[in-house]
Amino acid sequence: MYEQLLKEGFNVISQALRQVEQIFVDTKFEFGYVTDANGVEKLIYMDEVGTPDSSRIWESASYQQGRIVENSKEGVRQYLLKN
Repeated sequence: MYEQLLKEGFNVISQALRQVEQIFVDTKFEFGYVTDANGVEKLIYMDEVGTPDSSRIWESASYQQGRIVENSKEGVRQYLLKN
């Protein structure tokens, strides 16, 4: 179950960042359990998944030229707020 959620989460975030020419390198995934309205316990993502505070995100164009340019957490946040 964890492996499936990790892959799905990483792919969703990677695809979204690819649209703005960024590479999603890694992130911190935290999980927790909740009980839904029917009393069924479910595993969920929680706390900062894919955010600039918990991830490394590189500029795609720079990486293709052999350089790694990691955007600052604040820079990425401002960019996403504007777009």
